[in-house]
Amino acid sequence: MAFSGTQQKCKACDKTVYLVEQLTADGVIYHKSCFRCNHCKGILKLGNYASLEGVLYCRPHFEQLLKTTGSFDKSFDTKTGTEVVKKLPSDKQEQNKPPTKASLLFSGTQEKCIACNKTVYPIEKTSVEGLPYHKNCFKCVHGGCTISPSNYAALEGRLYCKHHYSQLFKEKGNYSQFNKTPALKPTVATAAVVVVAAASSAVADSVNTTAETTAAAGGLQQVLLRPTAAEAARTVMEVCVEGTLSTLSQDGWPLGTEVRFAVDVEGNPVLRLQPSALHTKNLLSDSRCSLHAQLEQPGRQKPQCTLRGRIIRVDESKLKEMDFAWERRFGKEHVHDHDALYMMKVEQVLQAQDMGEEEIWVMGTDYSAAVADPLRECAPRIVEDMNRKHWEDIRRFCNVYTRLDAELEEASMTWVDRLGFDMRVLTCEPHKILEIRIPFPREVTDERDARSALTIMAQIAWEKERNYNPAEALLASV
Repeated sequence: MAFSGTQQKCKACDKTVYLVEQLTADGVIYHKSCFRCNHCKGILKLGNYASLEGVLYCRPHFEQLLKTTGSFDKSFDTKTGTEVVKKLPSDKQEQNKPPTKASLLFSGTQEKCIACNKTVYPIEKTSVEGLPYHKNCFKCVHGGCTISPSNYAALEGRLYCKHHYSQLFKEKGNYSQFNKTPALKPTVATAAVVVVAAASSAVADSVNTTAETTAAAGGLQQVLLRPTAAEAARTVMEVCVEGTLSTLSQDGWPLGTEVRFAVDVEGNPVLRLQPSALHTKNLLSDSRCSLHAQLEQPGRQKPQCTLRGRIIRVDESKLKEMDFAWERRFGKEHVHDHDALYMMKVEQVLQAQDMGEEEIWVMGTDYSAAVADPLRECAPRIVEDMNRKHWEDIRRFCNVYTRLDAELEEASMTWVDRLGFDMRVLTCEPHKILEIRIPFPREVTDERDARSALTIMAQIAWEKERNYNPAEALLASV
């Protein structure tokens, strides 16, 4: 037992690896002392390394390789510190040979379209970042829109029109749409985090998906890593008790005042209005209205939604149900003798994740079918508890589950929901404020489940930071 592992060889030095000095990364065995950056020779940890075609790098030099060379097709010269071009395989070398006289007559026949892998001729060629495409193949992968070199965006080899590139973030909270990345593997290639820089996106890039596509029995199933806009709107309306009701006055101008409201089972607002109120008079001539509500989160974010629809007076058949919805939220203290119950039938919802962010339109049917987040009531308690008692775990989450290369000055949790939690980070050099999204390894259902998931993630992060292996600790004790 003491010499277990004598059959295994270190990939770096090809010498025997014993269990007590063994480290496994991506299924490959190393000595702990051999697990080093190929460029600076610094010792790596499982939480701060990156691997490219079997070559190990620390995170700073992995990023520098891209910034210095413009791609990952080059590597550093370990003697001079400069980058050198990797030798191409023989088949690639054949493609890069100078064209023959015959081929010059058919200029372009040696180039292949990146999208369809067929021959590209000059008359139908579009070059972007040195890569050839057919003009007909240069399209947005999301909507099939025709794009040009002046109005496209590229992410991990995928092409998007600028409209859909922006829309993917607005709807999902992340630009990476269909990468199959594990949720809790803290490497550069598969870190489970969505990072959006408030001041600049140069410090950290997003590498996880907001919507991960997995194979299911009936086809492809999309797994969200952030609540949908409809779910977010339902959550805001369930938590908030006051909002701004706007109706059209007699002179055609909109009038908005603060009102209390409850919601029925479909999320339709229920209001009590007095017969002499201005809104009541306005609604008699035009039932169209809007109701704006805003949720104050601990982290200074303000998710908000504006509901549009028509207000009708509750008839006798639904009076008991609407009266119960009101009393469930306010009791009888806000009930006056002459009040009448009204219900707003929601037709459209405009939802925004925070002030200043662009809004998303949601159909009324989607809003009614959505369900409010199960953590909506307990989220403030969890956030306060994590920031006050577990601040070390919060910093550890940033170190292990994100790609941040900059040193942290401050870090705090701002919100938590059934799919993950949001964090705000202030880096030292350069000073940047970053909004970070870290998904849970699985969907949680209540406060106890959420705290359990956070505890498990904290334990994993603690072990990753220390390269802790329970088997090694057991062997050492023996």
